[in-house]
Amino acid sequence: MKYTISLCIFMCLLSISHAELITNGHFTSNANGWTWVNVDSAGGWRSSGGYPGGGFIINDGGALGSDPTLYQSISGLVIGATYTISGNYILAHGTPVSNAFGVQIDGNLWQYYVDGSWRSFSQTFVATSTTGTLYLTGERNGTDTDPMVDNISLVMTTPVPEPSSILLSILGLCFYFRMRRNK
Repeated sequence: MKYTISLCIFMCLLSISHAELITNGHFTSNANGWTWVNVDSAGGWRSSGGYPGGGFIINDGGALGSDPTLYQSISGLVIGATYTISGNYILAHGTPVSNAFGVQIDGNLWQYYVDGSWRSFSQTFVATSTTGTLYLTGERNGTDTDPMVDNISLVMTTPVPEPSSILLSILGLCFYFRMRRNK
């Protein structure tokens, strides 16, 4: 019995917490933690209309060549680890169109159709640096289609095992099987 408890404790020590890396992705009471460029007065943080609560409208009134962008610097990424970026978006202004909303991080760009229904996006990527910037853009590809975003999240989904963790796992398993054999 004590060996089973020891194994359980060992396995608990190996587990890794997958902390949220985005600051204020729910836009509950403001847009703190975010920076934006080319966003006019019809855009910006709103206390209502989100999914639920507050949200952020990425709008620049259709100005050509100046995609409105909401972004946040991310630190604490682990090179080689897999991350999932996800969130919700809906048409705030403009005409429904494909590829009008973009999500970009670590050299990866995904573009989405925007219409009057709340939609979800979720993509994975492998970190190539310990820092990065998440960009959310509206009015992409010459459109005047402006999304509202909410519930933005970035979490590690598959960690990269460190050599010491692998060694510790192997030693733990050897210890466990040796104790079972000696019973």
